[in-house]
Amino acid sequence: MRKGRDILLDIVALLIGGTLYASAICIFIQPNALVTGGFSGIAIVLNRLFSLPTGISIFVLNVPLFLIGYKQLGKGYILKTTAATAVCSALIELFSLLPPFRCERILAAIAGGILAGAGLALIFIRGASTGGTDLIGMLICAKRPHLPLGKLIMCFDASIIFLSAVVFRGIENALYSALMIGISGAAVDYFIYGAKSAKLLLIITEKSESISRQINRIGRRGATILPATGAYTGKRRDMILVAVKPNELGKMYRIISENDEKAFTALVDAGDIKGLGFYKKI
Repeated sequence: MRKGRDILLDIVALLIGGTLYASAICIFIQPNALVTGGFSGIAIVLNRLFSLPTGISIFVLNVPLFLIGYKQLGKGYILKTTAATAVCSALIELFSLLPPFRCERILAAIAGGILAGAGLALIFIRGASTGGTDLIGMLICAKRPHLPLGKLIMCFDASIIFLSAVVFRGIENALYSALMIGISGAAVDYFIYGAKSAKLLLIITEKSESISRQINRIGRRGATILPATGAYTGKRRDMILVAVKPNELGKMYRIISENDEKAFTALVDAGDIKGLGFYKKI
């Protein structure tokens, strides 16, 4: 039952995510002489130089990576990534039949970045990717774990943007493309983590029982009490760990101040919390 539900969610997410990503490329990015990062950007450049079909080029460029990554990165991940790339490539070819939409490049960069980011987020959530430089970076890191994956991908994408400046004969195109890629990355983070943002509140106090009791009763949140020892004073206290939503912080701070004005608190960002009272696993 669970497996069938997961397969259905995978299919729906890949179709919707692929549709958003393909529409971003065909409606906003490619017609306005912008490029994305990864193999999609290379495919757009190849289309400009040699009129090669963008969607087919994306898939063909990824095939060697799928074959290499099958053993190194795992069967499940590569199969999902292959399916996601195939869906995106097919939809790009389908949407390329539509009349080109041209507008101000700043608008194209914003709209294309948001749409592409939303589509990629759906694909990433289901444990897949669209291949390209992400896959290259992961394969390199599998052999050289000390190399930073994020910086590797950033270097690849910067090279593609530089290439686009040469091909499209304008630095403005490259700058707008860089803006679009930045917006896309921010959109990915927002759609994966932003809607599920939460905070981790750490409370070091001598009144752990009364505070945690009111957190449970008034704040309607669970709490975990951990033993803690001051490194300087050597004094034993308790540390309360509680996960809260941003709009609940005021209530938590009132509970703490009413019970222990000397309590030490620290607030930590938590991008994604799953469990009772928060978000269910997808």
